Amino acid sequence: MKIIRSSLLSLSLASALIIGAPYEARAQVCDTLYEVISTIKPPTYGFPTIWDADYGAKDMMVQFSGGLLMDEGTIMSFVVKIDGKTSKPVEVGLVELNRRGRTMTEKFYPAKNSEQPTGIIKIDNKFVGVSNIRVGKSNDRHVRLSWYERDGTYKRDQTFYDAAYDYEAQKIIPSVDGKGFIVVVHAVSRKDNTDQYGVLMRFSADGKQIWKRAYRPGVNNKLSGLVQTDDNAYLATGKIIMDDGRMAGWIMKVAYDGTILWQRTYPRGKDSEFIAGAVSSKKTPDGTSFFIVTGAAEPADNGPHAAWVMEVDPLGEPLWQRYLRRKDYSFEGMSVWAQKDNRIVVTLNATADRDAKEDQDHVRIITLSPRGIMLDDEAYVMGLKAHAAEVTHNANGDIVLATTILKEQKISEEQFGPAKPLPDGKQPEMPPPLQEGWVALIPAPDEYSDPCLKIKN
Repeated sequence: MKIIRSSLLSLSLASALIIGAPYEARAQVCDTLYEVISTIKPPTYGFPTIWDADYGAKDMMVQFSGGLLMDEGTIMSFVVKIDGKTSKPVEVGLVELNRRGRTMTEKFYPAKNSEQPTGIIKIDNKFVGVSNIRVGKSNDRHVRLSWYERDGTYKRDQTFYDAAYDYEAQKIIPSVDGKGFIVVVHAVSRKDNTDQYGVLMRFSADGKQIWKRAYRPGVNNKLSGLVQTDDNAYLATGKIIMDDGRMAGWIMKVAYDGTILWQRTYPRGKDSEFIAGAVSSKKTPDGTSFFIVTGAAEPADNGPHAAWVMEVDPLGEPLWQRYLRRKDYSFEGMSVWAQKDNRIVVTLNATADRDAKEDQDHVRIITLSPRGIMLDDEAYVMGLKAHAAEVTHNANGDIVLATTILKEQKISEEQFGPAKPLPDGKQPEMPPPLQEGWVALIPAPDEYSDPCLKIKN
């Protein structure tokens, strides 16, 4: 791991970039470095999974928006099929894959206009999916909730919307009491595109609205992520506009009923955003938890976006932050998880520079020490333009990826006739790649013994 010695992000903190040894075994690294910008290695593919499988449909593009690990060891995904010629959604439904790649459940139903699923949760033995749709001649954006049985059978749906604002669902999570769910919504004025704000909506398991909170502090903002805390509250992550026009990372802790307990902004570089958060394993002496957040920051040197990881105390004060970058990739931290042994696992979507033909998009999983030192770096890909839409974890710390990829099509004589040479002697071109869904169960990190605890002892 190489440490960059330039002020990459023009951070708005009074403290300067701290440079230190990049190896956890060195005693001085046990003093947490407050701020580090790192160039991470090029991707090396081929890291093992417990199992993975891809799913496609003839003459259709397939996109996965969520993946849930079932008790049987299978993965249930919320899926949309898209017509490759018109790019219009045709069907939405559930697909369940087992570790041999076999389709166990596959039930689809007609899609609504421009329907784009964004997430799915399991409540009791049923599923609730959330997706964005367009309605009416003006194509107003509404949010659709749909209910499914365990075997994928569609039961019913309902929509919610605003008379003056387009609604776009960002995420769905179970409520802290386990008896319902919360949808994270981005609201955009239909008359003024610069008028935007975040909304949280709490529903019962059967879809009755319990409460709704709009977060309008007087400036544009967006909520992207929401996670339960261990004190029956929620940590919301997103971005908010500053007086100088930059977007800054934004964190709010809200109570079980959505009221704000505290909020803080974190301006970095040209623009920045927090996409996901998690409860840290670290606690105060009275048992109050710290938090880990991740997202992306746009450097002041016009380079590609860097992934941003930060740990904050129970009131949002930063303890340390890390920026992970490469000049040939844009990185976005889209999921973060704290292991029981205090290690931090971050999932990145890596988007390659389109001028670098040898590079390709992939999913990157970074493991950090409790002090933010990189311990492991793994890259996963099973097709072109791999992009993770959802990341979950089981009790063992195994990681569930729900990903959309591009797969090259083979010339089929049944579809295209014999592959005869063209008049100029050249071989016919391959048909364009099709989008497919890809799910993977990735093993939890190996056992870890913190060397700094040994040093302290």
